[in-house]
Parts: sequence; C-alpha cells; structure tokens
Amino acid sequence: MTSAFFRIPQKLGNKVTESESSELAQKILDYVYHPHYRPAKPKSIHLGLKLAPEDYRTVRRTIKRLVQSGQLAFAANHLVLTPQMVKGDPNLTRGTFRQAAAGFGFVRPVPTGQLGPVEDIFIPASVTNSAMEGALVQVRMRAGRRGGLEGEIVEVHERARRQFSGTFSMDGARPVVRLDGVGVSTLVSVGDVRGLPVEPDDKVVVELVRFPDGLSSGEGVIMEVLGSIKYPAIDTLAVMRQYGLQEQFPDAVIEDARAQADCFVEGDIPEGRRDLTRVTTLTIDPFDARDFDDAISLYRNEKGNWELLVHIADVSHFVPVGSPLDQAAK
Repeated sequence: MTSAFFRIPQKLGNKVTESESSELAQKILDYVYHPHYRPAKPKSIHLGLKLAPEDYRTVRRTIKRLVQSGQLAFAANHLVLTPQMVKGDPNLTRGTFRQAAAGFGFVRPVPTGQLGPVEDIFIPASVTNSAMEGALVQVRMRAGRRGGLEGEIVEVHERARRQFSGTFSMDGARPVVRLDGVGVSTLVSVGDVRGLPVEPDDKVVVELVRFPDGLSSGEGVIMEVLGSIKYPAIDTLAVMRQYGLQEQFPDAVIEDARAQADCFVEGDIPEGRRDLTRVTTLTIDPFDARDFDDAISLYRNEKGNWELLVHIADVSHFVPVGSPLDQAAK
C-alpha cells in the first residue's frame, strides 16, 4: 500500500542525517517565507508540508533549531513567524533575483507547492542593492506604480556565484574590470595587477570580494587571464567561464557526434524535405563565423510572385531524443 505522505528517511536509530535535516529545514523556511504564509503552529506547518505523521517531532525540533539560529521566531501560542514579522514588517519576503540587461529585475518568491503561486515582484534598477543574477534576496514589497507588485531588495542572503568574466581596462591609473552579462555597469576595481600578464581589452575571470551596487564600485581579484578580445575564441571561453560550462565533452558524446556526422551525405535530401540548394541564400554572419544558423532568400516563383524565405538550421535533426548528444545539451 502506498502512502499519501512524504516520508523523511530515518537512519541510524531514527536519527536524520545532516543532509536530510538540511533539506527539511529548507522546506520549512520556504514554507514560512512564502508571501501567502500566515502565522501557524508547528503542527499546521507539518500538515501543510504533507509529511508523514511520525515526522512531526522532527519538524518541531527543526523549527526550534531555526528559531535558535535566528532564521525563524516564535510568537504567542508558539506561532511560527519570520523575524521580520516579529519586527512588524509583514511586507518582507524572500526570493530569487533575475536581472535584466538594463539593471532592473524581478524576484520570484520562494516556491512551495503548498500555498499557491505568486506573481514575480518587479525590482527597479535603483533598489537592487548589489544583488546579481540568481541571488537569494529579501524584498520589501509595495504596490507598483503600474499595478502588480513592486519591491526593493533590502538584503542579499546568498550569492549564486562570486566569479565572473569581464574585460580588463585602466580607469586612469586604476585597474578595473567591466563585468560581462550583468546589468550593473559600475566598474570593479581589481587592485595591483603588476606581475600579471594582463593588458587592456583582455578577457579575465575575476572573483568579487565586494559587489557593485550601481552607485559604488565593487572590488575583486583577477583569478585568470583568458586573452585578448580580438580573438573570437576568447569570447567563447569567457562565456564558458561565466556560466561554468565544461570545456570538454565526455567521450560518449564525441562518439555520438561523429556518428551523426557520418550519417550525413552531401546532396542526399531526406524524405519530407524540399531541395533549395539552387536558391541563392544570404546570411549576415561575418566571414569568420563558426556556424551559419539562419539566412534568407528572395526570388520570383513560378507564378511570377516574389517569395521571401527564412532558413533556420535544424540542429535537432542531428540530435536524436535521448541520445548522448541530447543528454549533454540538457
């Protein structure tokens, strides 16, 4: 018989392991910090999380530990609150910050499947408070000027990462790095770089020790010099460093790619496809582009009408579902 409850694994004489305890604590925090949460007792939280009845004591102990660490608080009658609720500010919530290129962003409140969905909170660029893409933040909500929710970030709880790629330059006599892929345009000071093989316009990887907030510059340390931006391969390497992408694919993926390439026969048109190889096709990609993924063509058809075609590379044709290539792409 199956149970409708989520069961916390019990090991070593009913002792929950450290990783399992941490997972339960996070579930409780996500539940209590959700914008739709209303003060409740540990028993109600246990029921709301749909845990097995025998896990109530573990839930109660975990809540007590979170209270002792300052992450939660008890009110009268043992109602469980966030510390901000105790301070009288019910408009505070937590969520993940997603930043746009222009500097503003949105906070997606911590999801729990128990309290229902909540809309993203718009954060103007002036009140992001040094938060960057993926950070777990505390937000004070308010009514937006154009309807919906708006807020300001009052605290950054956890950074998604501290290393970023960027372009090195000199701001007068000050060595600085302009970060890639973030909305904050403020330069990051990198201190004394004497002895480093770095030149202006080199791509580098920098680790931040103080984050920029749009008003004041941050501080960082150059961890790696990638090379000059004059070389296209350096841009690719910088993107890989920025998003933590692996530099080499597993052997199985390489072999699968070779097998797919071997299946391709020049001039052999697969069934269900139209042969347009005689149509003059134009692309705006530069001469040194590595892949031509889209193009256009314009010609008179057999009826004398002008026909505009947009050609899109069908990469998925060479990536069968479930293949090593498909798994690597995910």
